[in-house]
Amino acid sequence: MERASKGNGDPGNGGTDRSVVRFAQVGCLLAALLVPPGAAQAADAPANSAREVVEEALSQVIEILNESGSSEDSRRDRIADIAYARFDFDTMSKLVIARPWRKFTKEQRSDFIAEFKTHLARSYGRRLSRYEGVNVKVTSEVKEQRGDVTVNSQVVGGQFDGAVMSYRMRGKTGQWLVIDVIIEGVSLVSNFRSQFKPIVAQGGADELLSRLKDKNDVLRAEIEEDESVTTPVSDGSGS
Repeated sequence: MERASKGNGDPGNGGTDRSVVRFAQVGCLLAALLVPPGAAQAADAPANSAREVVEEALSQVIEILNESGSSEDSRRDRIADIAYARFDFDTMSKLVIARPWRKFTKEQRSDFIAEFKTHLARSYGRRLSRYEGVNVKVTSEVKEQRGDVTVNSQVVGGQFDGAVMSYRMRGKTGQWLVIDVIIEGVSLVSNFRSQFKPIVAQGGADELLSRLKDKNDVLRAEIEEDESVTTPVSDGSGS
């Protein structure tokens, strides 16, 4: 069982109440400003540095966020594909659940990973218009324990100007994969761990899965409602 180490960029670090609010506001960018999907290198060690990989991806993702001719649904799907390709959801799930992960059955682990991925996409992939005009500058790269690397960045422009985001990355099968995102000092892993811990303690894996599935259904309905409000209704004139 993997445990998050202490220190800068640690998946277990938390933050202030103000930072939690900021985390929720800027959350979409955690699923966006990462690495585009690509073929893995033959060797176990990634060919490029984590910083180089993130910097190379930024222009592509910013382009998606600022596209005027694509629907929000299309842009959200493309951003989700990017996140799915470069998040190490197995490791993230272990870190989020922590010790109780050992007691999850194989099926429960698989179900949790699937629902957790869906939850992230639906929670942080809404209302992409909030991120128009945004850019992100990579500011530094810090070596961590276990060979991990934390890539630090800052939002430039838009309503989230100045927000600080850090990506905890781990080399795996020739790729740099994200195992945590820290926004304004708040760790995604730590944030969800604090939410899920009491649920697992009281009702076990099945209770957590039930609640997560219900929440995902609610989020799906909210997204559909958002889209119905923002999508123009044709008057049937064909003009």
